[in-house]
Amino acid sequence: MRPVDMRINRWVRLGGNLALPIAMAAVGLILLARQAPAQTAAASAADGRTEASEGATPLTKFDIPARGEPSPALKYRLLPSFLELRPGNAAVVYTKITGGLEFRNSKEWGDIDEKISDWMSAPLDQIPREEARKALDHYSYHLDQVAAAARMETCDWQLPIRDERPWAIRLPEVQSARTIARAVALRARLEIAEGKYDDALRTLQTGFALGRHVAQGRTLINGLVGVAICAIMFEQVETLIRQPDAPNLYWAIMAMPRPLIDLRPGYDAEMHFVDFAFPKLQDPAAARFSAEEWREMLDKIGNILAELGEPPGRPDALVGPALAVKVYPQAKARLIASGRPADEVERMPVAQVVVLSIMEDYRRVHDEVFKWMFVPFWQRQPGEEAAEEAIRHARDNMEGFPLIEVLPAARAASMAQARIERRVAALAAVEAIRIYAAGHGGKVPARLTDITEAPVMIDPVTGQPFGYSAVERTATITAPAPAGMDRQYHAIHYEVTIKP
Repeated sequence: MRPVDMRINRWVRLGGNLALPIAMAAVGLILLARQAPAQTAAASAADGRTEASEGATPLTKFDIPARGEPSPALKYRLLPSFLELRPGNAAVVYTKITGGLEFRNSKEWGDIDEKISDWMSAPLDQIPREEARKALDHYSYHLDQVAAAARMETCDWQLPIRDERPWAIRLPEVQSARTIARAVALRARLEIAEGKYDDALRTLQTGFALGRHVAQGRTLINGLVGVAICAIMFEQVETLIRQPDAPNLYWAIMAMPRPLIDLRPGYDAEMHFVDFAFPKLQDPAAARFSAEEWREMLDKIGNILAELGEPPGRPDALVGPALAVKVYPQAKARLIASGRPADEVERMPVAQVVVLSIMEDYRRVHDEVFKWMFVPFWQRQPGEEAAEEAIRHARDNMEGFPLIEVLPAARAASMAQARIERRVAALAAVEAIRIYAAGHGGKVPARLTDITEAPVMIDPVTGQPFGYSAVERTATITAPAPAGMDRQYHAIHYEVTIKP
């Protein structure tokens, strides 16, 4: 497994802080952690976003004309329509075109990718269009192929999830998809700069479909990279909305699936990673092994940290007999406390006591983590905080160790999904305000509920209406960061000014 794979996988398995490890992993994965409000100060100013000081909420401005809905209303779409879809497995194409990207190491390719990143964060009028087109020529084959794959009916990555070590699966094509996504986004950016809005919308369809397809792999990494790709595309949607002659995209935004990125396939699979790795322990109480088999099972469990990429020599990286000696006394006490007869526990081999205790503790914390994924976003937070505390307590007390390290950072993944949903709802609100203004002499509504032509969604993170205020021709949309989360990355402050 490549080092970046190990860092990403390690982060997803740990219930720790979301932002820092991902930000260190790779440029594209910054969006997983932070849905980065802007890439640079220059881009922020050009795109209407004001950089905020650390811990503050960034202000995103839209100085735009009133614009009614297009006719027909569904003229524009941000995903390919069913009419465009053709039989085929998109994953086959994506794997073919992205498989070699991770091995590029020439200076020419490095310079191209660096320039693409710079142009993604540059004001539209400062992008050297001819040079950017030449850079994209290097990706012309990839862009053509990804456009075709985005319009295929299925995307089945066929990952070997049910193999013995599902947490060690390599995902090079998923990471390479982020590189392709930046090229797709730059193409859309150039088309927007040239006023080719229909072309830009078709390119954005490709980008959003790519994000959704990547997310269909049965790991949370797939889902989170899908979130990151869609976040890149939404940056371009915001840029398009700001153009003075661009169409209103309210119905295009509303027509997108909700959730846009479904993390359920990843949760469903990762809930059973330990079951796949230890099929004989799916029902620990019914397991019947010899003393030697219990020792072998304990050794296998003890090796998990090494498989997750932990550095050798860590004090808690105990295996086999060392792990048994460390945790046997409390393991025996926990089994008895859980209701097993003391004499039965005393007769068990040491390895059996330790393995059964590890499994029982792991199952208990496992369910505390995953059960909240079935609750709406706005009702999850107290439970998610309690689940994180359960993980910390288990680590501190060697409960379920080391299987506890296989658990994903479920709350972090949940918030990444919630932020993309909040962005969909907030951008739809911006366009709804424009529709209202088009029918009311350029005035913004006094309340969001005054908009009857285009209903405004609630904030999916809080389950409540967005915060809203209006002064003359300017409307302000706000949404708070969840408790304990950094406002710089989790709150929304949009200012919509309708130009005369």
